Amino acid sequence: MAIEEPRALDDGSLYERIIGEVERPLIEAMLARHQNNQLRAARALGINRNTLRKRLDTLGIEMGADRSDGAA
Repeated sequence: MAIEEPRALDDGSLYERIIGEVERPLIEAMLARHQNNQLRAARALGINRNTLRKRLDTLGIEMGADRSDGAA
């Protein structure tokens, strides 16, 4: 994300814009790194597995048939 003129950042959307740029790729990268194991990915992100699952749902990230939620 390129830094814009200071006034362009004063519209109150900076936080949402930054989170929107980095959250999805970060979650996808952690899931890939941990073979779609949600428990391990959540631990690596420093969040609770339920929080990760909520973010997956909100962001529309589908795990597919080989979905792993950390349950053994």
